[in-house]
Amino acid sequence: MDGKAFSRTELLVVFLIIGFSLAIIFPVLRSVRKDADARVCAANIRGLVAAMTTYEVRENDGKAVWSNDSEEYSIAVLQERGYLSIEPFCPCERDKVNPAPYIISGGSGTGSAPVVKCPNADKFPDHVWPRAQKAGVASERSE
Repeated sequence: MDGKAFSRTELLVVFLIIGFSLAIIFPVLRSVRKDADARVCAANIRGLVAAMTTYEVRENDGKAVWSNDSEEYSIAVLQERGYLSIEPFCPCERDKVNPAPYIISGGSGTGSAPVVKCPNADKFPDHVWPRAQKAGVASERSE
């Protein structure tokens, strides 16, 4: 050998370093994506709540009464009236052909604001808004 090529030991060390680096990076990237999905889901829920509140206030002369006069809340009604431009989906549903919509319960006729729930809340308990509800503590404005 003329000394210009890498030895097997040097190549082995380089591959080991790359392998260890990848072993550290992949789990971190997975957790970052999971956290990002939870934040997007919470933002979608927050947007739905804002659209429902705006709809309720505009339809009831400036008051959010959540009364018997209110129509049943559905994403289709909010889109039809122009309060939502597209139907939001949980990012965990991105690979499905027919993703499950968010679940809206309560509101119309109950006297209290409707509750929006992620269709994947059973698998991903951090897909809630506000995040403080998950822990059962008072809501904090951190955003």
